[in-house]
Amino acid sequence: MRIGVLLSARFTDAGDYLADARALDAAGVDSLWLPDDGFDPWLVLAGIATVTGRARLAISVSARDADASDALARRRDTLDRLSRGRVLTAVVAAGEPTGTEALIARVRRGGPGPVLLEALGGGHAVVGARLADGLVAGIGRVNGDLFDETRSRCAVLSYDYTVLAGTQGLQNHRKKDRLFELAADWLDALLRRRGPDRRGRGPRAAR
Repeated sequence: MRIGVLLSARFTDAGDYLADARALDAAGVDSLWLPDDGFDPWLVLAGIATVTGRARLAISVSARDADASDALARRRDTLDRLSRGRVLTAVVAAGEPTGTEALIARVRRGGPGPVLLEALGGGHAVVGARLADGLVAGIGRVNGDLFDETRSRCAVLSYDYTVLAGTQGLQNHRKKDRLFELAADWLDALLRRRGPDRRGRGPRAAR
């Protein structure tokens, strides 16, 4: 089970507020969230980033932020640097699925990192499934009780067939290329493939 905590949008004493965030981080919460109805969440999370080291810092992005895409990219990149790669971006669904898809694309152009889609439903569910990268990957060891560390370590890649056969996303290729680079240098690679080799383009592909 993963636990996320929604922090208050406003505070009186900055020291106490940051101390609470630090305590939650030390307690092992997975993510810290801020509503968008108080102080500037980007600035507050930047402060929280300096006193935490584990929890992901979740920020909501809406169509309003897309109007200044360059500023959005700079803010996200700055927070990502301050937090050492702990930014979790939650995209608030736009009125139309096409607008939601465009907003997700803008967020992803700002750099790597997980992207969530809030308010899934109707056509937005299809957008979320279609844009997921469809690749589960990691580094580990196989048969470590039989072989030494050098011979047992490997990279494992598995396509998730539930993501509308989503094998051609940009993030998918970034992950795959990086894992293959590591495999070429010092790992064996295990690739598990299921399902068709093309990306679905609509609700019919979900069947």
